[in-house]
Amino acid sequence: MWWLTDGKFAGFRVVRFVDSAGKAAQEAYASKVELADARIVKSKGGQSRVTGTLTNSGAQRLDEVELTVFYLDSKGQPLFEDKKVRPSFTKAWPVLLNAWHDGPWRKPLLPGESRSFEVDVPVPYDLDEDTEKVSARVSAVQLGN
Repeated sequence: MWWLTDGKFAGFRVVRFVDSAGKAAQEAYASKVELADARIVKSKGGQSRVTGTLTNSGAQRLDEVELTVFYLDSKGQPLFEDKKVRPSFTKAWPVLLNAWHDGPWRKPLLPGESRSFEVDVPVPYDLDEDTEKVSARVSAVQLGN
């Protein structure tokens, strides 16, 4: 489900399949990426700007890190859509070695390094609860050579 189909930033990614051993290694390593300080810094026009920091606390280089950034409901649980089934999450790639656009994300994240991220997340419109709480989790990693 995508909510900004006319966005000039929308594109596509080439997908490659990883064998089961490689996938298991990637999933295990994802827990070694620590996330901190996810917070809303600005809200405007149905979007909230969320910032945070990630740290590679493992021993391997990371060529890609995909984050899922989302609101938390009043019980502290991830909220991926509001009551009208509109998304209240987004994806971010603070590490993307093969990114088209130049920036700090095009560099691998070495062991012990930290990097900030910043992304706009759609605001859930029809909630009765506090929507000022956000969080993020690592949804995928690509280990470097």
